Amino acid sequence: MRDSDERLRDILEAIAAVERYIDRGKSAFEHDELLRAQEG
Repeated sequence: MRDSDERLRDILEAIAAVERYIDRGKSAFEHDELLRAQEG
């Protein structure tokens, strides 16, 4: 089982990934298949 530090790192990495793409806007996200595929 992963410890709290590892889970926190995962959360921080996910936040960083969102921040890299947020300026592109919702429309860009909706039309970018690769970004949508990373949703999980």
